[in-house]
Amino acid sequence: MRKTAKTALAALCILLLLASCTPYDMDRTESENGVTCCMANFLGSGAFVLTVDWDGDPEHTGIVIPETCGGQKIVSLGGFTGTGVPTPMMVTVNGKHYEGPLVPAEELCFRISFGPSVKKITRIASPLLEVEKDGETRYFRPVFYFTASEDNEVYYTENGRVYDKEDGGLLEGIAYWDQTGEEY
Repeated sequence: MRKTAKTALAALCILLLLASCTPYDMDRTESENGVTCCMANFLGSGAFVLTVDWDGDPEHTGIVIPETCGGQKIVSLGGFTGTGVPTPMMVTVNGKHYEGPLVPAEELCFRISFGPSVKKITRIASPLLEVEKDGETRYFRPVFYFTASEDNEVYYTENGRVYDKEDGGLLEGIAYWDQTGEEY
């Protein structure tokens, strides 16, 4: 009887440990065409977008999120890793964003298109981007204009903003293009 209770308790502990983990592993990332994704571990399937690398040219702000990365469908923009750490999607320059003191920055609109496989948008961050060209340094604060595939079953977009198809609610906490100068 004691051995059965110990086995059941051990199984319960393992289940609780697994339940506290997310299906994504930060040690498993893949990069394709400037998009870096966090791949699913044994608990899940698919991938979520971590970063989109921008070339630093203000004329090149169109971003198409591919349907797959590393052979897995992209199911989320941003996600959760480990024991539930929120990990936003963000635009980077050469894999980095600016982390220095507060500086004046220009807002720059990135146009992001995503397809039908995206079922979750966890968080979109907009840290400052630092671009050096011809001896001049410029700083940009990303704002976003979204276009969802008409085949996406979860989201639709209107005027660059993302809405939930089920309840019509606006996804908040995103620096949308028409919130210029506002807090996001």
